[in-house]
Amino acid sequence: MADRWITTSNRAAWLDARRSLVTASDLPVVMGLYGKGRLRDLVREKLGLDDPWGGNLLTEMGKALEPWIYGRVAAGEVEALPDGRYIHNDTDSIRLAEDRRHGATVDLVQYVGDSTQPFAVWDMKHTTYKSENMPSEGMIAQVNWQMYCLDVDHGGIVGAHRFGAYLRAFPVERDETLIERMIEVANVLLDGLDSTDADALAEAIEAASGAGKEDDNGIEI
Repeated sequence: MADRWITTSNRAAWLDARRSLVTASDLPVVMGLYGKGRLRDLVREKLGLDDPWGGNLLTEMGKALEPWIYGRVAAGEVEALPDGRYIHNDTDSIRLAEDRRHGATVDLVQYVGDSTQPFAVWDMKHTTYKSENMPSEGMIAQVNWQMYCLDVDHGGIVGAHRFGAYLRAFPVERDETLIERMIEVANVLLDGLDSTDADALAEAIEAASGAGKEDDNGIEI
């Protein structure tokens, strides 16, 4: 199983390793949840036309808070988080699926008892979403991709509200139909990495995902 992990030495190496993969953080973009502009940016990054997105202030804040969140997990202070043994992936390791073009950087891997087989994957989020809006559609896509890459049936979000309203776990059910759709759309991107036309590839991805198409009543969905 060790050949299914890529362990990088620094942030630059992690970004470089991700360029030829579709990862969990790419999936909401690929599925059209973040809009056409962000999809085109991602396609240009994957084609090597632009530098990879390195995050912003909010993502850096979330990254900085991960050790604090993990400390609360280790202390058993996260509401609704199941009992188990949790390992924090603090080395930017990437777990590859059987199709090694698919990968996921995971935050928390849960084990049961002394087992060395992962039981669940949990993504740590620092967010402004209210608890009743957790997890978002994008988060559900990300966690399902992580479950797929780790070969586990359980997962969810450990959400820390940016203004201190909550720190709790939000389970996400594994959705095989969603995973199959994401694989199909991700492969449109991956199969087009030799393209020189970023706009055409982005349009092919949109067509595969159904993002922005209209329903029978002419309403955009």
